[in-house]
Amino acid sequence: MLTVLTEKGEKIVVTAYSHGGYTEPFSCSEMTMRSRRGKWELKEASTITEFIGLRKSYEKFGLAAYMAKIAETVADSDVPEPDLFRLLARGYDTLAKIDTPEIAAFQTAFESRIAELAGFASFDEIREHLI
Repeated sequence: MLTVLTEKGEKIVVTAYSHGGYTEPFSCSEMTMRSRRGKWELKEASTITEFIGLRKSYEKFGLAAYMAKIAETVADSDVPEPDLFRLLARGYDTLAKIDTPEIAAFQTAFESRIAELAGFASFDEIREHLI
């Protein structure tokens, strides 16, 4: 069972039978699925990007897992949010390339942006109301 965030920002649960590397965590894949008795089943997949740099350090791997969990929590099965997919994909790409000392600042920026997507006020909006 996979929880997949589609390019349209939809969260769906997919059953995948022996698709190996195409269903690796922290990767972007093109998937062909079919709906069967109200459930999604993966038929074919091909990897687009693996974000290899996420697997080269415990800190990056841990933060990538945290980002996935936050995105899963924010994603709504009934309300697509395309910006969520783009944020996660760009976030993984950036995280895979940055140096370890930059991770804390990156995490703060990611949390701020995903909070805005979830409907919370941005820091700029909060600041405007305080002044």
